[in-house]
Amino acid sequence: MSQGKNPDRVAAGLKATINNPNVGEEAKDSASERLREMGADQPRSTAKSDYTRGVDAEDVDDEYVPGRDEERTGLSDYTEEPSRGVATGSTAGSGKDEGNVIRGYKATLHNPRVSDEAKDRAQEYLEEHGAA
Repeated sequence: MSQGKNPDRVAAGLKATINNPNVGEEAKDSASERLREMGADQPRSTAKSDYTRGVDAEDVDDEYVPGRDEERTGLSDYTEEPSRGVATGSTAGSGKDEGNVIRGYKATLHNPRVSDEAKDRAQEYLEEHGAA
């Protein structure tokens, strides 16, 4: 170990390396060996990560499930249909400021990363609300 380094901090860094899921096995083995040499033995952990700890196995999946996933992540706030109220800048029934919704649709028309279908939908919405 280099002089001037706090051994407790070095050990903490090595322990972090061992428990980091983004670190390769070789680096984890090396960190574990260095800890043993320092006398701060840290066994390799096979515990679940913070992401899956305390979560039922059926809840941890890569499949998107409409309804369930929006509710769990709060995405439903962004996937609901915008209100069809008058564009007055007031808050419509959905809790969204109509002026912001219209500005968002106008931005959609000028965004090169947006599909033609989305631009058509935005144009229709703006025409329906007299903001085209």
